Amino acid sequence: MDLSERLQRIVGAPKSQAKKSSIPLEELVSGEWSQKGQSKVFVAFSSRTWTTRQKNYSRLKNFVGLGADISPEKVLFLDTETTGLAGGTGTYAFMVGLGFLDSGKFQTVQLFMPKFSDEPHMLSILKEYFDGKTHIVTFNGKTFDIPLLETRYLMMREKNPFPGFNHLDLLHTSRIIWKKRLQSCSLQNLECNLLGKVREGDIPGELIPEVYFDYVRTNNPTDMARVFEHNQQDVVSMMSLLEMVGSIFETPDSPFFEDPTEQLSVGQYLWRKGFSCEGMEYMQRASDTTNRKLRDEAMFTLGRLCKKQGEFEKAAKHFESVCHDPCQVIEALVEQAKHFEHRTKEIGRALEVTEKAMSVARQIKLLSENEMAAPAIDELRHRHERLVRKKSRLNNQ
Repeated sequence: MDLSERLQRIVGAPKSQAKKSSIPLEELVSGEWSQKGQSKVFVAFSSRTWTTRQKNYSRLKNFVGLGADISPEKVLFLDTETTGLAGGTGTYAFMVGLGFLDSGKFQTVQLFMPKFSDEPHMLSILKEYFDGKTHIVTFNGKTFDIPLLETRYLMMREKNPFPGFNHLDLLHTSRIIWKKRLQSCSLQNLECNLLGKVREGDIPGELIPEVYFDYVRTNNPTDMARVFEHNQQDVVSMMSLLEMVGSIFETPDSPFFEDPTEQLSVGQYLWRKGFSCEGMEYMQRASDTTNRKLRDEAMFTLGRLCKKQGEFEKAAKHFESVCHDPCQVIEALVEQAKHFEHRTKEIGRALEVTEKAMSVARQIKLLSENEMAAPAIDELRHRHERLVRKKSRLNNQ
C-alpha cells in the first residue's frame, strides 16, 4: 500500500486526488517561491481578522517567569514540521509555521524547503521574522521545536537567534490549568475541549515525515498541501490558547474558566511559585463549589496557606471546613490538633480531634497492619498517647 492509499484510508481522500500527477505547489497553497542562487523556499501566506481581548498580559509574565510583559503585537508564534521526532543532527525542520498580529489581522507565514540543500536559505528567511519581536510562543517548543532549530543553525555555522527571546511554552501552562480536568493536554485535545474545534480530514502527525520524503522523491505536492493546512491550524490554535491562558492568569474571574478544578490548579501553582495572595484569590473562587471533594481540597490548601502566613485562626477555620473526603479530613484534623495543642493550649480539644481522626482512619482501613499505612498509624497513635499524658498531668495539677 503506497502513501496516497494510506492517507485515503485514514482521512478519506478521494482516490482520484491521490493519483494526480505533479502540479505546482502554488496552485494548491497560497504563496510564492523565494529564490537565492540554486536554492528556493516556498513562502505561504494567509491572513484573518483578529480582535485581541487583552492588550498586555502582565500577570502572566510574572507568574510564568518571563522577562518582559507580553504585548500581543510583539509575539511570534512558531511551530515546526520535521523529518522525525528523534531530534539531534539528523532531524530537519522542513517547514516552519509562524504567526503574528499586524494591523488587526493575524498573519500566518509558512516556510517550506523542497529539498535538504535549501535549508540555509529557509533559516535565513526565518531570521527576518524575528525583528521587532520580544516573545516566542510555542507548544512543546522548549522540549522540541526550539532545540531542534538551534541545532540546525549550529549545523549551518550560524549564530543562534533564540537566546534573546522570552519563550512561552503553552504546553506547560496548559498542563497547569487543565491537567486535572482533561485526560490529555495535546493541542488537538485542547482544541476540541476548549476551543470547540474538531479537525476534519487532518493528516495524522505520524505520517507527516513520510509525506515530506514522498514529496522529495516525486515532487508531487498533493499530500503536502494537507501538511500546510495542519501546520497552519496549529499556529492559529496557539493564538487562541494564548488569549485563554493570558485571561486566566490575569483574573480568577476570567470568563474562560469552565470548571473550579481549573481555578484550584492555578491557585496551587501560584502558591508553589510564591505568589501567595494571588494564589489565595483563585482558591477562594474554587472553594465556592458544590463539588465536595474539590471544595475539601481547596479549603485544605487555603488552610495550609494561611498557616504559612502566620494566620493560624483562619487556618484552623479552613481546616475545620474540610468534612467530606476521608483522607483530606484526616490531614485537616491533624492540622487542627496541632493548632489546639501548640498554639491555643487546648489539650482537650486537641485530643478530641485526634480521636476523630483515628476514627475516620479506621473507617477507611488506614489502621490495617501494612507498610503503606504505617506512617499514618504511628503519627496518630503517637499524637494520641502524648495528648493523653498531657491531659492526665493537667488533671493532676
